[in-house]
Amino acid sequence: MTHFLAKQIACALAVVVSLGSVGLAKETVSPVLLSQTYSYDNHLTNADDLYVITLKNSLAAVSDWGGRTLEMKVNGFTTVNVTSKKAGVFTVVTDKNYPKNLGQPVAKIENDKLVIEVPQWHALKSGNVTTQYRFVNGDDASPWVQFPNTLVPLIIHQEEIKLTTVLNSPEKKELKAWLELLLAKTVGVSPSLMYSFRVSYEFPIGLPDQWSIMPVLLVPTKKYEKTDAEQMAAGIENFFAGRPSNSGAQLVFSIIVYKNALPLLEVQEMELPLSLTDLD
Repeated sequence: MTHFLAKQIACALAVVVSLGSVGLAKETVSPVLLSQTYSYDNHLTNADDLYVITLKNSLAAVSDWGGRTLEMKVNGFTTVNVTSKKAGVFTVVTDKNYPKNLGQPVAKIENDKLVIEVPQWHALKSGNVTTQYRFVNGDDASPWVQFPNTLVPLIIHQEEIKLTTVLNSPEKKELKAWLELLLAKTVGVSPSLMYSFRVSYEFPIGLPDQWSIMPVLLVPTKKYEKTDAEQMAAGIENFFAGRPSNSGAQLVFSIIVYKNALPLLEVQEMELPLSLTDLD
């Protein structure tokens, strides 16, 4: 009985080995997606930069690419191919549909993860982000996989920003003209936007980095209208009526921009020296 049972087991193993040697073609498995996020630069040269982000997707790192190509499809209309012939070294190629306003994608290993970055994504003009991934190996391709949610950015600039730099306009002008330029370049660029606005008056009080801060104007969330700047200027001018000027004083503007009722951009401190306005 023992000899018969051993013979049967041997036959079964032989069948398994035989099937394994004949086998099916090795399946090309899908990439493993870990996280999607974004970053943005505090070095701003114009108002457009306020909306610019860098997309950042993290995938499980692959130790052996074995001739495979990682395909990334962005919002369904452009494909980026990533290949690697040496550990940690990647070649990234974009197709003809890749937008010229975007930076060249970057692939790198970061904290033992494969990170794909797409620079210069304009969160307003380019919209929200959907990315899909698959591996291709010769004629074989894995199913496409994507993150379950579309990336909806919220950009918050907390740093002090010189309004003259963001608007590329260093010349002295009327307060109304400053406000017209600021609103036109932040909320006047799209009819789908709404915004809220706050103005404060600040002046140094003698101690290092010590300022007196006074609220001046608060505009609740609204649609942008071309008459807004004129009305805001009138409200600010009323605040200064009969008020003595202070050396080194400035206006500080804060704005929150909404798209489809969701906050998209918040800029907390845009500084304008009073000496560059008709209020001084």
